[in-house]
Amino acid sequence: MSDPPLLRPPAASATRRVRSLFGTRLRQAREMRGYSQGDLGARAGIDEASASARISQYETGKHLPHFDIACRLAGALEVPPAFFYSTDDETAALLLGWDAAEPAKRQIALKLLKVDANLERMKTNTRRRRRR
Repeated sequence: MSDPPLLRPPAASATRRVRSLFGTRLRQAREMRGYSQGDLGARAGIDEASASARISQYETGKHLPHFDIACRLAGALEVPPAFFYSTDDETAALLLGWDAAEPAKRQIALKLLKVDANLERMKTNTRRRRRR
């Protein structure tokens, strides 16, 4: 009997894509802050003797850090951890904007998204009715 889909380890190609994606986003955020690899590692609490090498390995996709380390890196870079795993640039930009927004602006953005989703749902329902 095979494992349920959620318990199966990811395929090697999927793991490579995540490592590459994580590394690309990590480098973007690090360069956005103007930190060297060593500076970032030290700010995230990584041993200074190996900080530069470890950040380099993450950025090149050789290794993927554990989630707790990814969170420490995100904290040091002042980005949400989800930014590192964002698969497209628009979502990455949205995450950065959301993270920087004040609570009142977040509420406005949520309302706009809900209105837009409701409009799309209404359009879809109207199209379905016309087909009948």
